[in-house]
Amino acid sequence: MQLHQIYERLASNLGDGLNAMSEIVKFDVKTSYNYQEPSKSLSVIKSVMNFSNNDVAPIENLDAYTLPAIVSFYCVKEYADEIMAILTKFIDDVRGLVQQVGDYYALPTYTTPSQGDIQMIGQSGESIKITMFIEYTVYKNLLITNDITATIDGEALLFNEIGISKQKACDSDSLNNNQTARSIPLTQSLTFSFSAFITSNMKLLVEDILSLKKLDIRHTLTLTINNTDTQESYQVILLNADVNGIKGGAMYGSLVFGVAEGQEEEE
Repeated sequence: MQLHQIYERLASNLGDGLNAMSEIVKFDVKTSYNYQEPSKSLSVIKSVMNFSNNDVAPIENLDAYTLPAIVSFYCVKEYADEIMAILTKFIDDVRGLVQQVGDYYALPTYTTPSQGDIQMIGQSGESIKITMFIEYTVYKNLLITNDITATIDGEALLFNEIGISKQKACDSDSLNNNQTARSIPLTQSLTFSFSAFITSNMKLLVEDILSLKKLDIRHTLTLTINNTDTQESYQVILLNADVNGIKGGAMYGSLVFGVAEGQEEEE
């Protein structure tokens, strides 16, 4: 896909998403017009998506874009509150979700919509422009962190950073007097690190952090990558927890888990 085709697909995705949520209003999102006059009818909300300068990853054979966009929705003033409600609900429902754009994947970040002043526009009379900013990160053939979900003891782990570390201890030896030293894997370790919010549902995890006695508490950590393409579950021990908070703010922690002794291994 060329860049202008990505633009068109993003505009189409936005229109389809809004129309799927609205039972009466039809959103018509375009990329090729600089001006739209609002429709007198509630049935059609004309919208324009304009893209500003975008960043292209300076790495050969890597398709990665940052695409800032501004979307303007034009409506007569009587329908402004209803359109604002639809847009706000749409953002609440889709924030953080990865969308497919042809053979690319896009992760949008939204701002809350804002209303402009009432204007006299053509035959439509008193009208309002509602504006929303969206920044898309668009990738091809790359895993997106938002497509990874994690649970700890069955509760969702709300993280914004994740790390997976695999280490293997090997014995280097020369077999059969071969001049090349061969590495023989003896043991391996697997650890998981998260920067995450500490929610009120994490009872077992909080007890583990606060306890001075329960040294060997085990937790069940489940990772799902790309929805259901890859799912793994582990019995883990909390190796390190650094939890911080300020008055009036949320508790936040850096958590490191290691696979517990006795974890079943695949042959």
